[in-house]
Formats: sequence, structure tokens, C-alpha cells
Amino acid sequence: DYVLNVVMIPFLIYALAAIGLNILTGYTGLMSLGTGGFMGVGAYACYKLSTFFPGMNIIVWILASGLFSAMVGIVFGIPSLRIKGFYLAVATLAAQFFLSWAFQRISWLYNDNTSGAIEVPAHTAFGIAVTGPNATPSMRYLVVLGIVTLLTLVASNLVHGRIGRMWMAVRDMDIAAELIGIRLLPTKLLAFA
Repeated sequence: DYVLNVVMIPFLIYALAAIGLNILTGYTGLMSLGTGGFMGVGAYACYKLSTFFPGMNIIVWILASGLFSAMVGIVFGIPSLRIKGFYLAVATLAAQFFLSWAFQRISWLYNDNTSGAIEVPAHTAFGIAVTGPNATPSMRYLVVLGIVTLLTLVASNLVHGRIGRMWMAVRDMDIAAELIGIRLLPTKLLAFA
């Protein structure tokens, strides 16, 4: 149980973050220092949605929390559309610091718990306990492994398809990519999503 809770589950979560950074830095050539903040937005969004609507399947909220993270990324990304390089990295770092500050200071995010701890209510997926005190570490590990596997397949299909070729064209020479009709707006917003 200790190995699953302390080593393997965080390893999978960090692996998912590494896949996102690989896409961002390797395929688009953009630098982001705020990935942890945007992952935190997704985590807190899933937590808040699951506490507001406890009867809904947790898988739905996991997918919806990714949309919340993307929306917050767009809010931070729109003012940064014209910058690139070092300045884009500094803008994502500023987003990271602001989001980290918000996670610690806005008590609504952790349901006004005086200790600041997050207590996840019990949820099931297809009749099996996934969160809460009844969920076994092996089941939580399998759920995280399934999510990481699914998102790895999605990422692989993205980078090997038309979108991946557009990202690589922007990475290699953004002005030439824009001249042949590739829009830079979605690529720049990817740094914040």
C-alpha cells in the first residue's frame, strides 16, 4: 500500500505532466514554467465538482476538470499571445506563482477546512470505490494508470497527426508556418493549457 500511495501513483501523475511538457517543449518549441499550477487547477476543479455533485460518476468530473484547467490557461494565455521565448516562460511562471498563492489562500478551494487538508468524499466508478476511505490503493493506482494510458494514446495520436505536424512547423519556423496558413493562436494558448 505504501509503495502504491507514495511512489507509484505520484509517479504516474508526474509522468502525465512530463507527457504534456514533452508536447509543449518538444513539439511546439514553447517553454512553460507553470505546468504545476495548471495541474493544480485541474485537481482542485475535480475536487470541487465532486463535492458539489456527489452523485455523479467521478470519471465525468476528471474529464471536466481538464476543461476547467484549459479555461484557466486561456485566461492567462490571451494576454501573452504576442510574446515568445524567455518572456513566455516568465508569463507562465507568473501564472504558476499566482495559482500556487490562490491554492493556499482561498479557503473555499479546500471547503473552508481549518487544517487546510483536502478530504475527498467517497466516489465510485462502475460500482467500485475509487476515492474515499473504502478505495484500496491498488484500485486508485489502476484508475490513475488507466487515465494516464488513455491520455498517452491521445497525445500520441495528436503528435503523429495533422495537429502535430502544425506544432512542429511552428517550432521550426513560426513566421514560415504562419505564411503557409498555420494559425499561431492555438499553439500559443497550449503553453497555458
